[in-house]
Amino acid sequence: MDNRNGCKLRRADILFISVARSLRAELAGRVKVFDVLPPFVDTDLARGLGRTKLSPQRVAAEIIAGLRNERLEIRIGQIGALAMLIRLAPPVADALVAREIGEFDRSVLGG
Repeated sequence: MDNRNGCKLRRADILFISVARSLRAELAGRVKVFDVLPPFVDTDLARGLGRTKLSPQRVAAEIIAGLRNERLEIRIGQIGALAMLIRLAPPVADALVAREIGEFDRSVLGG
């Protein structure tokens, strides 16, 4: 299975989270650093990507709610569960990302 795109996405998410946490620590007390990880958003830019997409309105509403509640880490839709799964079972997370972007191989999950 060629899961390079899924792995790249996962690595990019991990890098993004790490940079956000570092900035948050460095700028504490001066600037609030929020990080937002949305799923695929149903826009022209995401045409052809992913099978599950959220509307731009829903994503915007969740971002605004997160900012109002001062949630520094805003995970939208199923991204929160995926972020946890990345930490607990990276191969399974990779398989789920690969399935979402159309590169799923059942053998990764033992089936």
